[in-house]
Amino acid sequence: MRRKRMLKRVLSFFLAALMLCSVVPASIFAYWSDEEKPATIIGSDGQTIAVTDDWEETFPYGTFAFAQSQTVVEEGGGETVIKLYRLGGTKGKAVAYVTYMPAAAEMEDGVMSYANAAGAGDIVIRVEDPLPIVRYQALGKAPDPEVGSAALAVEPYTGEGALDGDLRVTLDAAADAYQWYLWDGAEWNAVKGATDAEFILSAEEYEAYDLRCVYTDGGVSYCTASVKGTAYVKAEPEALEEMPEDLELNPEISYTAVEMDAEKPYQGYVFNVTFAEDEWVKEIRVSAPDDDVAEPVKGGYFTIIGCDGGSLYDSANTLALLVNDDEKPEDSQLGFAVTEILADKAEGKAVLTVVRTGGTQNVVTVEYATKDGTAAAGEDYLAVSGSLAFYADVTEQKIEIPLMNDGIVSADAVDFTVTLSNVRGDGDA
Repeated sequence: MRRKRMLKRVLSFFLAALMLCSVVPASIFAYWSDEEKPATIIGSDGQTIAVTDDWEETFPYGTFAFAQSQTVVEEGGGETVIKLYRLGGTKGKAVAYVTYMPAAAEMEDGVMSYANAAGAGDIVIRVEDPLPIVRYQALGKAPDPEVGSAALAVEPYTGEGALDGDLRVTLDAAADAYQWYLWDGAEWNAVKGATDAEFILSAEEYEAYDLRCVYTDGGVSYCTASVKGTAYVKAEPEALEEMPEDLELNPEISYTAVEMDAEKPYQGYVFNVTFAEDEWVKEIRVSAPDDDVAEPVKGGYFTIIGCDGGSLYDSANTLALLVNDDEKPEDSQLGFAVTEILADKAEGKAVLTVVRTGGTQNVVTVEYATKDGTAAAGEDYLAVSGSLAFYADVTEQKIEIPLMNDGIVSADAVDFTVTLSNVRGDGDA
């Protein structure tokens, strides 16, 4: 079957370590969670995803997902608990890599606004610590493939749907199963869905990436050298320390705060969440200290970006955070910067400035419209109407009114008015 170019990078990593078995009685893990594994999770799109029994077989080393797609923190309240699941199998230890990014917005002028971004000083993030036994456990992953004897061949592709310059990469030996990997200049990544005996790519893609194949023959996996000649070297087995007899197997659950930089309050952060073997749920706790300042609703996003051991369930890897302020919003007032301006029709337009005073923590909108005076719409100016949105921390907006230049010089000025109405939000005009 022809496969279109499948260069979408997946966040599953080709790891150079051999999983070793760590034999520990299952009974010692019973304390890790008193709750049952969930029957459903909420995907990043808000839809419910069923967690079925076949996930154990599909994901023998687990797949990482958030329990829900959004959560709310109240300023000055307690901690909000975000649950990160390792669903399916839980063989070996595994590490999920999570980012937190404050929610920034690009304004019309291209300037980034952080008025609604929950950054350093707004929230505190604490991550559940790994269990002590983790350092003595092997990574939960399939064994690394053996060095294969099959070679890759490249030839022009002229099959159905071929484009000029397309190439076809194949093995010179038959196999039972195939998985193609791309080298992006930093690491090898499995190409999602690339499980055919051939891989089709353009000449440009061939120049940009290297390619190799992990193939299965007789139940054993092998890896080829890359199409550009880089040899595959099987990694040495993972070296594990011997577990001491007096290791605490049932410690108190503890948390470590993510260090946030007050001088760069809106930068992103990456942290690890480490699961021991048979452990399937960990917590990220978020709180919002009270600062006695009236602020807008703020937010950010947690994203599981990758993992060592297990796999990423990319339909449930993002969680939105909202932070509600506990201070009463200040009232806003909207009005024109000046009550009258004089404009020459030869200038082509009149520009009016609407200003917001008082509180600026919430979104306020106001409608505007022109109204004839001694000037007539369609003769002296073009009638306009619309609405202005004052987002958090925005204090000024402009209204432009086209003027019609008839080329006739007149000593008598004509006039029209612009009115504001229907203020919506937390303030009054």
